[in-house]
Amino acid sequence: MNGQVRRHFQQIMPQHPSDRLLSITDRLEQRNGVT
Repeated sequence: MNGQVRRHFQQIMPQHPSDRLLSITDRLEQRNGVT
């Protein structure tokens, strides 16, 4: 994971429920080309 991405995660994690977070991770994975 990218340092900036992790930083962003630390900001959004406590604010969003886990199901929302999963959607975000799926997006990031597709964006980074990681499956």
